[in-house]
Amino acid sequence: MAQKPETKALETLALQIQTPPVLVYPNPVQDFIYISNAVRCPYMLRDITGNVLLQGSIGDEIHYKLDIGNVQSGCYFLSIYENQSLKKTFKIIVQNK
Repeated sequence: MAQKPETKALETLALQIQTPPVLVYPNPVQDFIYISNAVRCPYMLRDITGNVLLQGSIGDEIHYKLDIGNVQSGCYFLSIYENQSLKKTFKIIVQNK
């Protein structure tokens, strides 16, 4: 027997409310950027032309520490993926010392 649309919508809304948003901080950044609430999600850091500079996967850490100390000063885009789909992209400003 199929669920009523109202019941399914309420279950979906409940899941959305319980899922904390992905946070990326600090921004601007110098050496390390922290990614919170993206457990087991792949990430990709691209420059403004789309070249991939860093990529990897976040483990079971709730607060993941990403070393960007070797990235030159400038504007970048950090994309977080979930279930093989883009979850969110953040504009990151890198300011080297």
